[in-house]
Amino acid sequence: MEHVVDQSNILCAFSRVKQNGGSPEIDGITVENLSDILINHWPLIRNLLLSGEYQPQPMKRVEIPKSQGGYRLLGIPTVVDRCIQQALLQVLQPEWDRTFSDSSYGFRTRLSAHNCNIYVKSARSGRRVMAGITEYLKRKLKLTVNEAKSAVDRPWKRAFPGFTFTRRRPNRRKTSNKALNHFMEEIRRITGRIHGVTIVKVIKDLKSYLTGWKLYFSFSEAKSVFQGLGLMSRKMPVFEATNWST
Repeated sequence: MEHVVDQSNILCAFSRVKQNGGSPEIDGITVENLSDILINHWPLIRNLLLSGEYQPQPMKRVEIPKSQGGYRLLGIPTVVDRCIQQALLQVLQPEWDRTFSDSSYGFRTRLSAHNCNIYVKSARSGRRVMAGITEYLKRKLKLTVNEAKSAVDRPWKRAFPGFTFTRRRPNRRKTSNKALNHFMEEIRRITGRIHGVTIVKVIKDLKSYLTGWKLYFSFSEAKSVFQGLGLMSRKMPVFEATNWST
């Protein structure tokens, strides 16, 4: 823990958190306020860490939608806790990284196993590349390839967690129709509860869902698909009137 709270390590962690940015979390403290917090309170935080008495703050809960339906819960820590987590990572990661084999890619810096899209000029080239990559992953890296989800096709006919591509060039990332349909279904589900649910609860759930959705799908390059989503705002007054009349 002495290495974790070392001044140079904390300054490096602070720089990384500041670079990553992010909105205020459950305590309302922004990344911009982090330097003042550390200057004024670091001696206390340091002593709590060294004594094992430090208690992380509650995390902000947001819902990240899945393109297949449903959602996954994401906990976002406060900026102070993110700084401490980064400081811990910087010290611990070099220690555990040396224990991985050369073919282990998950949870490692600059090395990870993900869904992979490879773009080529023709279907023939696509089939050749896919066969070669599949053979390499199986034989060299000893990985299992999900052939049911693997294919050679036009970019706009394929989807990867919630995204696809526009048909016209330049092909840009866009939110898939399936993800958009699920978004509207979830909005209707949240705002359609009129019995035993207060308007405050609906707004809270709606805000949580929209925050998670925005965080994930802001990666989209084609923003025009979001214009039609304004229709959902008309649902809230209807809900409020119905709720208060019961």
